[in-house]
Amino acid sequence: EQWSFIAGLARGLRTCSGKRLRTVHVSNGGHPGSAGARGFATAVALFHPRVQLVITVNNLAVPYNSFPRLLDLVSDRILASRALWVTGSEVARNHLMEVLGIPHGKVIVIPNGVQKPHCLCNGRQTSSLLRRQIGDRKVLLSVGHLVNRKGHEVLIEAIFLLRKSARISEEWVLLIEGEGELSAHLEKRVRELNLGNQIFLLGRFGCIAELYDLCDVFVHPSIANEDLPNVISEAMSYSLPVIATDVGGASE
Repeated sequence: EQWSFIAGLARGLRTCSGKRLRTVHVSNGGHPGSAGARGFATAVALFHPRVQLVITVNNLAVPYNSFPRLLDLVSDRILASRALWVTGSEVARNHLMEVLGIPHGKVIVIPNGVQKPHCLCNGRQTSSLLRRQIGDRKVLLSVGHLVNRKGHEVLIEAIFLLRKSARISEEWVLLIEGEGELSAHLEKRVRELNLGNQIFLLGRFGCIAELYDLCDVFVHPSIANEDLPNVISEAMSYSLPVIATDVGGASE
C-alpha cells in the first residue's frame, strides 16, 4: 500500500506539472480508500497550492486504530487542511470531520443522485424460471456485494426467526442479488435453516430493473461502513417501501 501511495504521489507530480489547473477532483471511495488516489491528492496539496483540491468520499472514514492506519496520519493532516471534501450524507461528513480533524466548513454534503434503472434485456424474458419459482408470492429484494458489512447473513437469520415465530409465512420470498466472498457461506446457511424454498441467491442478475419490477419491499441490511446507499435511492425511484438498518446515511 505504501508503494501505491508513492506511485500515486509521483503520478500527481507528473500529471499536474506545467499545467494551468484550477481544480483537481479526486474520487476516493472511502477514506483512506485507494492509497494511489491519496498519494495523487497529497502531491496536489503539497506542490500546487493555487489549485482547488476536491476529494469525494462515499464511506465512513477509518479511525487510527492500527499501525498501517497511523502511517497515513501525515498525509491525512495535509489533506485535511488543504482540500474541500464532499460526502453523500451528514453521518459521513460528521465522521470524516471527527477522524481527520477537518475544519468546519471544509466538508459539504451532496447526496448521491441516481438514475432509475431501466430494463436492458430488450424485452427478452430473462427470468421465466425465477417468475415460476415466485409464483404469486410477495417479494422481498436485497441488492449488494456479498461481503460481511452488507449484513446478508443477518437478513437470512431474521427471515428464519420470523418463520420460526410465525410472523412471516411462505407467501413471502427473499431474493438476494449480488456476488462476493460470502456466496458459498450464505448458500450453506440457507440450506442449514431449511429456507431453500423461500430465499434465492441470484448471483449477478442480468437485468436489475426487472428485479425492482418484481419486488414488493426492498431490504437493505448493512451493518457497517455506509454513506448514502445508492440501492435505496434506486428502490425509491420505483416507489418501493424500504426496510433498512440505521447505518450511515440510510435514515437520511
